[in-house]
Amino acid sequence: MKTDFLIKYEKQYDMFKDHRENFELVNIFEMYIPFWKCMQKVVAEKSVAIDRFSKVILETVIIGINSHEEICAFLGIVEDAFVTVQFHYLVKNGLIKEVYTDDIKLLYEITPKGYSFLEKKHTVKQLEIVEFHFLYNDLLQTFFDDKITIDSIDNKQQKPIHYKLLANRHLKEGVKVQYKHRPKKLPSLEFATYFNRKMNGYQFYDLDDSNVRTYERSISFLAFEYISKDNSKHYDIRRHKKSIQKFKLYTLEEELSLAVTDYFNKYQTDRS
Repeated sequence: MKTDFLIKYEKQYDMFKDHRENFELVNIFEMYIPFWKCMQKVVAEKSVAIDRFSKVILETVIIGINSHEEICAFLGIVEDAFVTVQFHYLVKNGLIKEVYTDDIKLLYEITPKGYSFLEKKHTVKQLEIVEFHFLYNDLLQTFFDDKITIDSIDNKQQKPIHYKLLANRHLKEGVKVQYKHRPKKLPSLEFATYFNRKMNGYQFYDLDDSNVRTYERSISFLAFEYISKDNSKHYDIRRHKKSIQKFKLYTLEEELSLAVTDYFNKYQTDRS
C-alpha cells in the first residue's frame, strides 16, 4: 500500500529516490521558506548634471559680467528674486567663489571645478531621502533578489528566474519554517554595499531613521526527507511549479537544503 506522500509525489519519488547514497527517501512535502519584504528610508548622494540656469550664470561670469548686480541686470532678474539662491548653490558647491574688491564690492569668479562642470567633466552631489525596498532571506540571513538564484554560485546566470513571493495569508497546507531573524538592524557596511549595488545613480550616505518596515513573505518549495541507517536526516529543497514563474526542472537549492537540514536538527520541529 502506498503511503500518502507517494500517492501525491510518485513521479518525484522515482526521480530522486536514489539521489543520496546511503540514504532512503522517506517523505516528500511542500515547505514554505520565510522571507521578508522590507522598506528602509535612506539618505543618499546623487550626482546632478549641470542645469540650464547654472550654465548661464557660469558662462556670464566667464565673459566678465561678474558682480551680483551686473549678472541680475544682464539676465533680467530682480536682485533679491528667489532664483538668486542659485548663486549660493554654485558657491556652496565650489563652482564659483566670492571675491571682494577694495571698495567691498562682491564679485564672482569661476573656479577650476566650475570649468569642469561646464565641460560636463564634473557633477555636483546632492542628498536625497529615498525609500529603499529590498527582500531578506530569513533562513540564510542574507539579502535576497527574487530575480536571481538563491545559490550564490549561480548568481551570474543570464536569465532572470522570478521566484514567487507569497503573502502569508495566502498560504495553504504545508510545513512552515518559522521566522527567526527579522531584519530590524542590519550591519551598516553590508547594507550600504547592497544599497549601492541595487540603486543606480545613488551612493549610500546615512540612514534617515532606524525603522525598517518589514512584511512576512514566503516561497513554496518541495522538501525531500532522507534518512540514513544511523538515523541521521538530510533535506533536499527543490523548486517546483509554485516556486518560480517559469518552472521546468526540480532544481536543487543547495544553500537552502543545508540551512533547512540544520534548522530541523536544531529545533527538532515536527514535520508531519
